[in-house]
Amino acid sequence: MAMFSPTTTFLSLPQELRDKIFEAAGVAAFPGGPKTVIQHWFEVQDVKAQVSLIKQQTPDIQFKAKYSAYEVVNNSYNSADDPDDNGGDGEEVDLFPRAESESDDSEDDEFGEDDDGEAEDADDADEDEMDALEMEEDEMDEDEEDEDEEDEDEDEDDEDEDDEDEDHDQDMSGGTLTEDATDMEATNMDMDEAVTVPENIPEEFNGTVINPHQKWRHIPKFLTLSHVPLPVELMLTSKDMKQQAEDAFYGVATLRIQPTASFAHTSMFETAVDQLLDYHLNHPASPFQKIRNAEVMFAWDTEWLRSSACQGNEDFFNSLLTVRAGLACDALRFSPLQKITVHWYDSVNDENSGLVRDSVFAMFGMWPFAEFKQHYLAPGAKPRRKTPVGNMRLDFQDIAARGFRLY
Repeated sequence: MAMFSPTTTFLSLPQELRDKIFEAAGVAAFPGGPKTVIQHWFEVQDVKAQVSLIKQQTPDIQFKAKYSAYEVVNNSYNSADDPDDNGGDGEEVDLFPRAESESDDSEDDEFGEDDDGEAEDADDADEDEMDALEMEEDEMDEDEEDEDEEDEDEDEDDEDEDDEDEDHDQDMSGGTLTEDATDMEATNMDMDEAVTVPENIPEEFNGTVINPHQKWRHIPKFLTLSHVPLPVELMLTSKDMKQQAEDAFYGVATLRIQPTASFAHTSMFETAVDQLLDYHLNHPASPFQKIRNAEVMFAWDTEWLRSSACQGNEDFFNSLLTVRAGLACDALRFSPLQKITVHWYDSVNDENSGLVRDSVFAMFGMWPFAEFKQHYLAPGAKPRRKTPVGNMRLDFQDIAARGFRLY
């Protein structure tokens, strides 16, 4: 009589049902949603780098890693406890360690989707869509003031958190915007993959509390996943289960990159991409090694760049756009992509703005299957604050209000 095997029974279910179960398991393990998954990965690397340095002086350190969403306690932190050591097969189990976090609204609309979830196309955008982008100038001004105050508060918090992450402002000289390189502390990546969450955290803890740097809270502005990763316990069930679970997750998970988000923060996007590339080059498995789907969203505001408010700095902003587009390509070049969609949002659609757009699109030519979608405001329409172009205008206006300083 054959022995009952839950794994075998599960794998005999229809694939569609198995995929739904896999998805439900991920949601249950990460109820906060996918928005902060990549942020947490950066925080884990930060904490592990700090622990590595501390262990040189105190090998038996007891520490509590206090991430942005939850706490982790580890009494020894030796390699034998690492979840990557799964039977000696040399494979990573959990590429994106999870944490419970506050739920956030979906950002599907920012990646070219209407409220009903269908992608919008510039060629067949209807009149209602254009009306949705319109707003009065006074509404824009009120919103941008609030936005500026929030950004300034965030920047002050960053400076107070850690002097090692000082911002280097750039000054406006002779009407031409100039940029100096910003030094960011490099995170030591020569460590094994992720710390996991124990079931019970002691109420009282007398060890060392380690906090990741506050700068990683900016990550969700330009790097997110569309789905939550699968529980590590599921991946350890069996090799067949692991393979099917990975196929289910990577078949639907989409890496979303917004290279033009937080445009004034010139160093943060570069720091994130550089760290991902460094990790890939120094580890057998990187977080994006199996990503098959990607969406890249560029928001631009040619109308504002041509206005007097820009003070003749259009070419400089265009050069920064080129740099960020190149970094987005770098972040994806190690992924076995099967689908990539590049969205372009702009307030103007003419020959000169098309040259800027096409120069960005050309950078994604290494993927012959790449899809390009264009979205424009109707002539004379004003962007709403929560639209891609509206957010970009607020970024540009914020830069101008700061005296054209970048950080």
